[in-house]
Order: sequence, then structure tokens, then C-alpha cells
Amino acid sequence: MNYSEFLKTARQKAIKPVYLLVGNEPFLVDRVLETMEELLVPPEQREFNVSVFHGDSAQIRDICLEARTQPFLGECRLVIVRNAAHFARLKDISLLIDYAQHPAETACLVLEALGLKKEAKLFKELSRCVETIELASLKARDAATWVRNSMKNHGKLIPPALAQEIVDVTGTDLAALNNQVEALASYLGTRDEVTPEDLNYLAMTTFNETIFDLTDAVGDGRPADAVRLIREMLAKGENDFYLVTMIEWQLRRLYQAKALLAKGKSFDDVCKAVRVMRFLRDRFRAQVEKFSLDELAQAYDALLDVTMKMRTTGADTATLLETYAASVSLGR
Repeated sequence: MNYSEFLKTARQKAIKPVYLLVGNEPFLVDRVLETMEELLVPPEQREFNVSVFHGDSAQIRDICLEARTQPFLGECRLVIVRNAAHFARLKDISLLIDYAQHPAETACLVLEALGLKKEAKLFKELSRCVETIELASLKARDAATWVRNSMKNHGKLIPPALAQEIVDVTGTDLAALNNQVEALASYLGTRDEVTPEDLNYLAMTTFNETIFDLTDAVGDGRPADAVRLIREMLAKGENDFYLVTMIEWQLRRLYQAKALLAKGKSFDDVCKAVRVMRFLRDRFRAQVEKFSLDELAQAYDALLDVTMKMRTTGADTATLLETYAASVSLGR
């Protein structure tokens, strides 16, 4: 079955005891697992009745034992195995096949095996006795339909041509498209239809995410990645002073957030104060936790020095920014 067919059976609560997830779309894997959790295990029971294993480190016998363990104060145990495609390398998978043929009635075992080839012994044997869900990347036309349906789920309408334009710019990666949908739906507010002018906002949102990528690269001590991002943005025609302003803006927001959290403010209140869009909050939190106030202050001062040199020396902007990215070492 495909993802749409899975959702249909899920709405009917026709959940099977064992699933094999194959294909190449990790975003849909997360959606399947979220749906499984919502249907099978109440929030207050997930700490005890949801287990996650990793195929490259877990033993099959431990996975099967966990699946056969009675759920604690609940009706179902959800056992998730990430990177189960690793089991294709094992000579003996008889324990897993035996469980698949005779699964526990009180568990749902989900084997995430993206990239598993259909000619592999693991796929052939499992597909005979478990429910297989194929989570494949979408073609451009299907991705545009996905954008339209996702906007509809937010109570918004988007003309087919504009949905296709988003796909043309963003690509067919569903995680990236989902970010665009979330950002656009939030931007529309009470309006219920997307206009061509609204897509200008998405271009700004994509630029914001690139600024996050750049800050991450500098913070992680990856100057080569930071330099690459700067070159890409300048090659796309971004104004050099605007680029510096956006980096400065991000550093200033991080500093303000760090200071507000130190005063006991909640993270949600901080995000509202420094205007972080909801779909970017996880990345913002990670950066806030990564950098110290001193590191942020030093990076900010160094960037002001770059701005001054740009205005007074006539030095090449790309060289100044690349030197800045390579020399600043936040969070290391």
C-alpha cells in the first residue's frame, strides 16, 4: 500500500500487527509513526509503551522480546525499528521472520527500512507476511497536488499554478515543502486564499532558513560550509549589505533570547518577543542552547567590524564575509 492507502485504513483503525516501511521519503515515515502513536498509545502511556530501536545497533531477539512484552497499563505496545534495512546484511533473520509470521496480539511492530531493495532476501520474506507501505518521493505534479491539499488542511486555498511555482522553486522534498506550507499558512493569517504576492514572502522565508544554516555552520566550526553558503547567496544576487544585516539580525535575536531565558522567561514568550516563526522554533532553540552570551557578543562585534570595512575600505565583500565565517568560532 502507499501512504494515502495507509491513512485510509488508519482512519478505519484497521491497524496490522507488523509493518514494513520502504521507499525513499523520510518525511512520510515520520507522518506514519506519528499516526501510529496517536491511534495506538495514549500520550500518558507513551513513556512506557513506545520503544525505539536502531537496526545498526539492536539485536533482533531484543526487539522481538520487547514486542512480546505485555503493554504496561495499556492495550498496545508500539515498537519502532529505525534503519531496519541494516538487517538485510545479517545471515540469520529467522527470529524476525518467525515473529512476523506469529506476531503478538498486543503490539504493533514497525520496521522502517528506507532504501531496502526489493530483491533483498529481507524484503522478499517480510513482504509475504507483513503489511508493506511504500513511501516514495513525489513527482512534481503530485507534489503540487500535495501542496494544495496541505494548504486545504490549514483552511487555505492556493491556485494550482501557484502550488506548482512553489514546487518549482523548492523541489519535491516533502519536508522542505511542508516548511513552505506552514510558513505560508501562518503568514496568511485570517485570509483564506494565496495570491502571487504572497510567494514573495516565501522567498524571504527561504532566505531566513539559509541564515539559520549559515549560523549553524559558523557555530559548528564548519567554515567551508559557511563560505559555500555565503558564495551561493551572493551568486543569487543577494545584496551584500542586506546579507550582513540579516546575519547581524540573527545574532542579535539569539543574544536577546539568551538574555531573556536567563531572566526566567519561557521559550514561547521569548520566541514571541524576538519574532521567531513557529516552524523555525526548534532550530532557534538549538542555536540558543549552543551559543554562550560571550560567544554571541564576540561574533556580533566581529560582524560590525566587517560592516565598517565594507563601507570604508572598498574591500571585496565576499572576501570579508568569507574571512569572517572562517575566523569566528561560536560554540566550539
